Amino acid sequence: MNLLKRIGLLLTVFTLCAATTMSAQKLGYINSLELLAAMPSAKSADSSLEAYQKQLLSEGEAKMKKFEADAAALYKKIEAGTITPADRAAQEQKLEGDRQAIIKFEQEAQQKMLKKRETLYQPVFNKANTAIQDVAKANGYTIIFDSSLGFLLHAEESDNIFSLVKSKLGI
Repeated sequence: MNLLKRIGLLLTVFTLCAATTMSAQKLGYINSLELLAAMPSAKSADSSLEAYQKQLLSEGEAKMKKFEADAAALYKKIEAGTITPADRAAQEQKLEGDRQAIIKFEQEAQQKMLKKRETLYQPVFNKANTAIQDVAKANGYTIIFDSSLGFLLHAEESDNIFSLVKSKLGI
């Protein structure tokens, strides 16, 4: 047998093996974003995160208002000529320190928000993932796709495990 016929035979065998393997697998899909939106624990996490964000914003706004008031007071003293050059330099230095502190606070607030989001949502993600895994095992699914990622081009509604997972979660 020549080389081309052997390669063709091997490709045919591989294709048949792959087709046999694929036909033995049960595929399913779920929209994880829709699932998370339906979970009460996700809604609770949303509310907690929003409250935490408002608290940080309020704290940042208070720091900014104080900075603006201090800057306005210094400007008035400069305009009126009632401040010595040494006092002016000291107050300008203090304002610069306050400005740097506000910048640092904003950066830390972003990090705190990310950490809080992770802390609040990780249990929700774990719960959803466990339910998906349980439903997949109980119903013989070998692969579950996430349709919210946009990679699922076509699927039968009967392969959508959303209602099974919601039922597993009690929602």
